[in-house]
Amino acid sequence: MMKKILSSNVLRALCIILALLITVLLIWATSARQALRFDMSSTGLMTPSADGKQMIQQVENDVDIYLVTRDTPEDVHHAELISRLADQNKHMDFYVIKSGDSRISSLSAAVGQSVSDGQIVVISDKRAVLLTSNDIYTYTVDKTYSLTSYDDITERAVLNAIDYVTRDDMPVVYAVTGHGEATDDGSIRHALFDIGADFRSLPLTSGDEIPDDAACLFIINPTENVGPDVANKILSYLKDGGHLILLTNFTSTLDDLSVITDYYGMQRQGGLVLDSEAGSYISADYQVYLVPYITDTDLANEMSSALLKAVLPLCESISPAPTTRAQLKVVPFLTTSPSGYRKLNPDKVTTL
Repeated sequence: MMKKILSSNVLRALCIILALLITVLLIWATSARQALRFDMSSTGLMTPSADGKQMIQQVENDVDIYLVTRDTPEDVHHAELISRLADQNKHMDFYVIKSGDSRISSLSAAVGQSVSDGQIVVISDKRAVLLTSNDIYTYTVDKTYSLTSYDDITERAVLNAIDYVTRDDMPVVYAVTGHGEATDDGSIRHALFDIGADFRSLPLTSGDEIPDDAACLFIINPTENVGPDVANKILSYLKDGGHLILLTNFTSTLDDLSVITDYYGMQRQGGLVLDSEAGSYISADYQVYLVPYITDTDLANEMSSALLKAVLPLCESISPAPTTRAQLKVVPFLTTSPSGYRKLNPDKVTTL
């Protein structure tokens, strides 16, 4: 009889302890305005890191986060993770919506491109950004460019996006337009987003001015002359400490921009650049996609540390000019092997 009484008392005590524990947990969850949730993913994908929580708690601007769900397991994990991050700050609101939601059009307008399934939009009163699969996953490929593995980096991408849309000191990079320039397919915007820079279009004609906040200008393969007024405006901007990235190929029209290339000691050679050395192009089917030699510079060291490689499609030859102005040093950065050569009329040849 004594054993039964003891067993009954022990069981009753355990029940009381368990009830108290559940009560404490419920009180905690309610006071923190959080649901009591468990991360059942194999790698803890739904649980924010301590650093992530701390960063979110310091945000003082209102931020809205939208996930366009496909109801896949990945979207479920992402929704739970982002919800837990948003719970850390009263300025954060998180919405899970479908592709047919009426808000899709306004979100697409805010980010400047179409928003579709599986993507995430982070928006504040300052700016907005779209996160695609290229932002929320990192991919590993083999030499044949076949996918070998991928990692989910959604938390890092969302935290970067929140920082991006709330910063006041955002450097701005402008893409010059109005002269048949190629449009960014999202890769430039994505790269600049990763380093915390804003990317905007800049229609630039003789009556326009370069904004004072321009940290850098992009000119991407112009197919029409920019005009001498625009070329001289850009040169004045550069002389005052500005920066320019000029992306060209053998079809680019650079007649008026020669005032800039001449000033900086660069000479356009013309034609399509090829390289017959093994390993200097992607494959036999992609001989016009060159894998260049990289000159040993600080930038090359940074690329190596970041495990980055350069691939140049449909490129032309730009070499140092025979004579340059005093105190100007021109350093070739990406070059061919000694087996490099040019096709002056690539549209008229049948072999490379």
